[in-house]
Amino acid sequence: MKKIFLLAGLITLLVSTKGQPLIQGSLRPGSTSDAAMIVLKSNTTYSSSMSNLQFTLQIPTSVGAQPTVTIKSNPLVAYMPSYVTQLTSTEGAYYTYVFAGTNVSGATYNFVSGTEFNALELQFTGGFSNALLRLSNVANGGSNGQAYFYIETNADVTNQAAMFYGSGAVNGGGYGVYSYVPLGIALPVNWLDFSAIRQNNDVVLRWSVAQEINNDHYEIERSTDGINFYPIGLQPSTGSVLVKTYDKLDLNIKSLNSDIIYYRIKQVDIDGKFSYSPTRAVKLTKGEISVYPNPARLGFTVSIPFLTLSDKNVLLKLENAAGQLVEQRTITIAQASNYYFGFSGAKVLSGNYTLKIYNENELLAVKKISVSR
Repeated sequence: MKKIFLLAGLITLLVSTKGQPLIQGSLRPGSTSDAAMIVLKSNTTYSSSMSNLQFTLQIPTSVGAQPTVTIKSNPLVAYMPSYVTQLTSTEGAYYTYVFAGTNVSGATYNFVSGTEFNALELQFTGGFSNALLRLSNVANGGSNGQAYFYIETNADVTNQAAMFYGSGAVNGGGYGVYSYVPLGIALPVNWLDFSAIRQNNDVVLRWSVAQEINNDHYEIERSTDGINFYPIGLQPSTGSVLVKTYDKLDLNIKSLNSDIIYYRIKQVDIDGKFSYSPTRAVKLTKGEISVYPNPARLGFTVSIPFLTLSDKNVLLKLENAAGQLVEQRTITIAQASNYYFGFSGAKVLSGNYTLKIYNENELLAVKKISVSR
């Protein structure tokens, strides 16, 4: 029996004999984008207590600082109540984590042949994509002699010839060689932000994402009714591990002859799976939004020719070149057709400013203004 490291320093390796149960392991995405689930599968149906379980996880050191790995959930808590504190080391190009548990309660688990079941869910913090994660058996336990994949149900039932199953699994055969399986299912891109902002007669589309490891490209889609979307452009993925921001420009939107234009981004994985960003709406006016005089000295007049009048408010925010709010005004749509934005006190000095115009909490337009006092 292989003793887990908290109980003994020596590990006895017993090879399963013919006719005994054999269990393999693999990885699946966890319940959140920063988690992964270790899963197990038996080759036969039988009942036994889980006396010892030992899992080794690895993350490439290329991610930078070593991420923190903690137990998110223990689906087998009735059979394996707890695991020892993780043991970490660096094995070659990988940060290595070991989780091991010993069951002293003797609770019996019913294994079903060929049926996969969840064993342990782990959560990662530290800015990396868990698509890089692998479940491993390090040859001879690695530098600390503990980095094994080991399953014991009153006897060693690890399938040493093929410890791991699933896409990308590599099996060397036995505890003395290196074996592993990477996360077998591609994780979706993590959408961080998406905005559609009108600038004069164009719309600037900007989206930020994380964990692009399995992403192939993005498709920009547009709609005039919010129901039927059509592709208008394609953006290849950079495959960034951390955060990546993309910008695209939709030109001459007035030619669409629509009061509102809707946008969304479709991300497509290398295996053809896809997901969508939130939908963003851009409201158009019956004419160009104007700001004059520009350069301004004591103030300026903003003219927003809305298509229809309503009781909704318009928010005007004046920001300096550093993006700091200098002044803001809340006006009605009726006032917006010809509103004078006078500079109060000495807050507005000579320099370049940005006027952001909001309608119903959505950014309607951005205007550049120069002030000369």
